[in-house]
Amino acid sequence: MCTAVPRKETQPGEGCRHGDFGQAFNQRYIREFGFTIPNRHIIIDDVRVRGTGHSKTSVAHEVPTASTPPPVKKTTKCYFEDGFHDTNIYLLEEMSAGHTIDGPAIIVDKNSTMLVEPQCKASITVSGDIRIEIGGNQGKRVLEQNWMPFSCLYFLIVL
Repeated sequence: MCTAVPRKETQPGEGCRHGDFGQAFNQRYIREFGFTIPNRHIIIDDVRVRGTGHSKTSVAHEVPTASTPPPVKKTTKCYFEDGFHDTNIYLLEEMSAGHTIDGPAIIVDKNSTMLVEPQCKASITVSGDIRIEIGGNQGKRVLEQNWMPFSCLYFLIVL
């Protein structure tokens, strides 16, 4: 188990195998604010976890090819690093092969939700998978998942 505050048996500067989160927090805090508050506990009030799942089974099926743009169910405002953006919401069950949407967007399925961030693009493949192109002009990475419940989720946990 990782923790931001070292346990009693942990020596200062030591943390879990993923690093010393407390030390990393203090370094970033000093960089951003120029000071720290000694002998104060770190309270974690927002944790984000990204998960990816893979299935060893193969589901070979084809979805219909798109002949019209994907229908937008609703547009809402979402906050990203550079402020609020108008964000279209789509239902996955109404999307077809060949549909492409630019981020920011939200794709909603029955069991999960996909966030397509600004400067990213999502497209539906012939087998119904969601293909995500990550990044804009700075270079692209591609994430392609078999779309199954919980294959690519964003969780927001408030402690």
